[in-house]
Amino acid sequence: MLRTLRPELLALALAWLTATTPTDTAAGTRFVPQYSFNANDGFNDPLLGANRRAALEFALALWSTWLVPSYDAEVITVAVGFIPQFGGTLAEGGPADIYRVGSELNRVTPLANGFYGRDTNPGQPEIYVDFDLNSNFYLGLDGRPGTNQYDFVTTALHEVGHGLGILDIINRQTGGYFRDDGPSVYELFLAQTAGTYAPLISMTDAERLAAIGSGDLWWTGPAASAANGGQPVRIHAPPLAADGSGVSHLPLDSGSLWSPSLGRGEATHSLTAIERGFFTDLGYTVATHPPALLFKPASDTNGFCFMFQTAIGVSYVIEFKAAFQDPTWTALPGPPIVGDGTAHMVRDPAGLGAQRFYRIQSQ
Repeated sequence: MLRTLRPELLALALAWLTATTPTDTAAGTRFVPQYSFNANDGFNDPLLGANRRAALEFALALWSTWLVPSYDAEVITVAVGFIPQFGGTLAEGGPADIYRVGSELNRVTPLANGFYGRDTNPGQPEIYVDFDLNSNFYLGLDGRPGTNQYDFVTTALHEVGHGLGILDIINRQTGGYFRDDGPSVYELFLAQTAGTYAPLISMTDAERLAAIGSGDLWWTGPAASAANGGQPVRIHAPPLAADGSGVSHLPLDSGSLWSPSLGRGEATHSLTAIERGFFTDLGYTVATHPPALLFKPASDTNGFCFMFQTAIGVSYVIEFKAAFQDPTWTALPGPPIVGDGTAHMVRDPAGLGAQRFYRIQSQ
């Protein structure tokens, strides 16, 4: 749950775009939307529906670049809709189900599918997300909402992440689990310091209830901890009566996609190393060099331009050639672009009025 606190793709015959990445780290889990057949649903709105669908599908495309399939032809279907939310909530998302896998811990549907190497419930979505019908969402793809707008792509990325397993199943009244058969993979890595990192799964219900509202809650998974300098990662754990968003988020001041709130004018379209570690700890294979996602091609008097979404710490080289059959690519002038998690614009003055083919190499 995320709360509030604060020209067509190159059919122009001008150019052709692609993105490449090292083959040993290529991502490719397919994320596909499932829209409501209800004509009154917000995704079918005659004025905003097309842009809402484009923004959602961009967010799902980003997830597709971040995760490597767990099995052949893996597809994660995300059922979406618009409803009035309450209490300043921008959206609510989660898995279709959470269930015990054999003698193992409980897993959300996408993780369970990965464990078995197949779709365990064919024809049904793996994730559900409902967006607030009344929020002023920015529907652009470039992560630059206005000062009075909430970024839709950021909201969608966040909620899909909950559906992928950034989600606890601890009962806020008892400290037990919502499933009678015990904890999920997420709880496996939660601990309270109290001198040592005491695992929540080893606590009594009363101890666990106290821990999740103590402000002293940590993620001890090896991949996320390694990305945090070898130290556990602090988890958002405010007093239970003050905030219902604890346990399944990073702290408010983390600047993370998994902050429990999103302010107007804010946007995050990438995963940090710690966030990639979270998904690795849960059991996913995360692409180390995700391919760049290209969008918004255009031409003007200054040349041909397009935008692409960068990943933090990944370097990109823009290359071109004049003929499709030409085996040689030439780098555009200038140093490699170092990704910072934002969208970057590429402009080629020599591309104006000429046929050129472009590709982006990630390093």
